[in-house]
Amino acid sequence: EVWRSAKTRSLLAWLALRREAGATQVEIIDALWPVGTELDREAERSSLSALRSYLSTLRRVLDPEGPRGSDRWIVHEGERYYLRTDGVWVDVWEFEALAGQAEALLAQGRQEDGLACWRQAVALYQPEGLLPDEVHLPAPLLEPAREGLRQRRLLGLRRLAQAEQDDARAAGLWDTIHQAEPLDQEATVWLLQHHRRLGHSGGLRMVLQRRRSAETELDGFETG
Repeated sequence: EVWRSAKTRSLLAWLALRREAGATQVEIIDALWPVGTELDREAERSSLSALRSYLSTLRRVLDPEGPRGSDRWIVHEGERYYLRTDGVWVDVWEFEALAGQAEALLAQGRQEDGLACWRQAVALYQPEGLLPDEVHLPAPLLEPAREGLRQRRLLGLRRLAQAEQDDARAAGLWDTIHQAEPLDQEATVWLLQHHRRLGHSGGLRMVLQRRRSAETELDGFETG
C-alpha cells in the first residue's frame, strides 16, 4: 500500500545499484518496462508516465514529511536520477566498502585488521545472493552485479579460511566455498586432506560427490 507497486521497490533497488553513475529516464524505462524489437510510441508514453508516478511515490516513501517532489533522497541532475549516498545505508554499499578496505589492509600487511574487515563483510552477505526475489529488473542487468558480489564474498571466505588456525572453523569456511564452487581446487584438496586425516569417510564421499556432480553438469553444458 505504501509502495503502491513492487516496481517502486525495483526502481529504488536499481538506483541503489547504479550509485554515483545514476540512471537516465531511458535507462530506467528500459530496465523496468522493456519493449519489444518494434518501437511502440504508445507504450513509450505510458512507460514515461508510469516512471514519473513511481518516482513521485518513491520520493514520498523516502521522505514522507517532505514537500511534494522532494529531492532529499532522489536527485534529478541534468538527464540523470541519483539516490543520494550521504546519510543512506545500503548493505551492498557497506559490503563493497568493507571488502575494499579489507584488501587494502591486507596489502599493507595489517593481517588482523584486514581479516576483521572481511568477517564484517562476509556477515553482511546474504547466502541467497543479490535481490533473489526481484522479478521486474531483467536478469541481464542484475547478473553481473550478482556474480561480482558472489565472487567478492568467496574471496573473503578464502582469505579467512587460509588464515584460520582452528581446524573446525577452517573446515566450515572451506566447505562453504566448496558448496558454492564444487570445482574449486584449493577447497577440494583442503577438505579431502582434512577428512582423510580425521577418518571421516562420510565427509570424503560428500566432497567427491559434490565435485563429480559439478563436473558432470559442466560436461553436459559444454556438450550442449
